[in-house]
Amino acid sequence: MDSADLILIAVIVCATAYLIARLAIRSLADRRATSSPLHRDDLERRMERMEQALDAIALEVERNGELQRFIAKSGAESQVAEAARLLRVVTPV
Repeated sequence: MDSADLILIAVIVCATAYLIARLAIRSLADRRATSSPLHRDDLERRMERMEQALDAIALEVERNGELQRFIAKSGAESQVAEAARLLRVVTPV
């Protein structure tokens, strides 16, 4: 290997080390920025809104279930009444 090859290898190694170090420093800075108290407060507010939304959804699902049971019950009662009316035998006097 001549000196030009060694210089090229040294430049490539240094550039690679610089890029890796820069990415690591940026990653650490981003991690510190996201763990700030401001971010935690925002996250807490978002979680609270999600909890309220889930409670509202659960309430609507429960209401839909009650409505479905009511409709099924009223439908069954009307069918029983119709069957009883049809089974009634009118005897001539």
